[in-house]
Amino acid sequence: MDDMQERMKERWEERRKKGQNWPRLVIMLIILIALIVAMNMLSKKTAQMKSIQGIEYIDSTAVELEPDAPRATTPEGESLP
Repeated sequence: MDDMQERMKERWEERRKKGQNWPRLVIMLIILIALIVAMNMLSKKTAQMKSIQGIEYIDSTAVELEPDAPRATTPEGESLP
C-alpha cells in the first residue's frame, strides 16, 4: 500500500514539475513579442514602399498618338482605330 502511494506521489510531483516550466514560458513570450514587432515594422515598410513610385514599364514598340494630330479616316468619313 505504501508503495502505491509513493508511486502516485512521484507521478503527481513529476507532472507539477512539467507544468511549472517558467523559463520556457518566458522565452516563448519574448519570441512572440519579437515576431509582433517585426510584423509591425514590415507593415510600415510596405506602406512606405507603396507611397514611393516604383519602376515604370515603358513599351518601346508602342506608338504614341498626339491628341492634336489628325486621325485617319475612311472615304465614308469614319475614323480608323
